[in-house]
Amino acid sequence: MEYKQCQLRQWRHNRIAIEASKHGKKTLSIGRKSRLEPIRVELVKWIKDLHDKGVAVTYRTICIHASQLVEDFSLLSFELQYETVRRFCITHNLR
Repeated sequence: MEYKQCQLRQWRHNRIAIEASKHGKKTLSIGRKSRLEPIRVELVKWIKDLHDKGVAVTYRTICIHASQLVEDFSLLSFELQYETVRRFCITHNLR
């Protein structure tokens, strides 16, 4: 496998940051914003309140609640809603 010179220069330039990053992380990029970003605070609070009450929270129940809060979210396919909520929960340690 051959690498372009510009890619090698970029790696050398970012070497310290790459080595200091989390184990297994393959990029320094933070990625795209979540579709649930506008309701992040409210959604995390709702999930934690349910956890505190001892109520089981599934990805599907979060999908339904998020669809009620964000109109565009309900237009997504079930698979896309599920993956979005799953990534959101992993990112915010809501397992």
